[in-house]
Amino acid sequence: MLKTNGAASGSIEFDGLMDGVTLKLEGESATAKGALLSAASATVDYKQEMFTMKSTYDFYKGNASVSGVCGMGDIGIGASADYKTSTSAVAKYAAAATFKAPEFVVTAIMTHALEKKGAPEYKCSYFHKVSGDVQVAGEFVKGDKDMSCAVGGVYKLDKDTTTKAKVDSNGILSLSYKQKVNPSATLTLAGQVDTTKLDATKHKVGLALNLEA
Repeated sequence: MLKTNGAASGSIEFDGLMDGVTLKLEGESATAKGALLSAASATVDYKQEMFTMKSTYDFYKGNASVSGVCGMGDIGIGASADYKTSTSAVAKYAAAATFKAPEFVVTAIMTHALEKKGAPEYKCSYFHKVSGDVQVAGEFVKGDKDMSCAVGGVYKLDKDTTTKAKVDSNGILSLSYKQKVNPSATLTLAGQVDTTKLDATKHKVGLALNLEA
């Protein structure tokens, strides 16, 4: 592919080197004199029935990353890490786990950006399909210095009308009403209210009409 700045980029992929292994090489030519390439990277993908892993190395930036996911029935577990050769240290790592049942899904994620010299961030979410018309969800996040949470739900009044509501730990209440007026028009009414400052004038309301040809 030729870019507007005169640089050319391309990639080549090798499949079947080993069972489940794919190697991809990418590069971009340099526009400055005396240099052959301005970017080059290699990516290795390894896939099996219950396990996948991906690793990437940037030859010019010296950044490497690796991630893997393992599935066992209704449970999935994954992890990733970023490494910088310029500092000879891990820059970021993360881990996640999820449990999926027919009616609900629970997910937990931990990330730690070591470059920011802060504490890890923890996030947990829950989604529950109560019925074909009702869905509820919640999320809890613990950062370096603060915590937050939010809960919300979706309720289908009928096949053409859907209502949504969400409230977070800051007291922000969000509501929406969406109705399909006819096969080519959908009306959406939404609003946001700060329940901690009901006398304020910064509440929001919006109206949208989407027309399809």
